[in-house]
Amino acid sequence: ITKRVFMGMGEPLLNYENVVESAQIMKDQNAYGLSRKRITISTSGIVPQILNLPNDIDVSLAISLHAPNDDLRNEIVPINNKYPLKELISSCKTYLKSFNNKKNITILNFKQWLALWEKAKEKCIPRKYAFKYPLPTYKNNKRDLSNLV
Repeated sequence: ITKRVFMGMGEPLLNYENVVESAQIMKDQNAYGLSRKRITISTSGIVPQILNLPNDIDVSLAISLHAPNDDLRNEIVPINNKYPLKELISSCKTYLKSFNNKKNITILNFKQWLALWEKAKEKCIPRKYAFKYPLPTYKNNKRDLSNLV
């Protein structure tokens, strides 16, 4: 094992204690000895756990946005009703600051972007689908550490 991503098994941050413990074992030199850069925890946006993560373990974070605004995201990701994009993006900025902005956050979107793209082609991306909140970024040697995939 050279890299581990916690995703595709339900929301990892809803199983917070077990995921953190598992990641700690993977980082342990007596176990897998993986570097913090080789472990990623993916989430749809459980804000309190994103804020707790830097206190408990140093790993990479991936956010599954699924949509660029709250209206569309509410339809696709029910947790957005509890933790809307503004709170999610704010928690990501706090997460980055916890590591002096020397951290990578990957923002993930998959199948939903295909549907969004079809809608966007109708009117050259109508305002309804524009990002309302700036994504957290940190420039380091001209490298943007916040990725939109």
